[in-house]
Amino acid sequence: MVFTEKQKELIKDIGLKVDFDNLSDDDICDIMLAVGDELTLRGLDKNYEPNERGKICEEILWKTE
Repeated sequence: MVFTEKQKELIKDIGLKVDFDNLSDDDICDIMLAVGDELTLRGLDKNYEPNERGKICEEILWKTE
């Protein structure tokens, strides 16, 4: 699974410490849960549309499905 630099920055920014070159199944589950929370907490505007951060969250979630 390959993440862009922006996606890696967001994952690190929310506090996850993962080895992007050697992701385990547990790492992927942690990413999915944390990024899903980030999307709902900080990734939506007042109309519940994804803001810039939310769009990056969505991209990450699509990759981890």
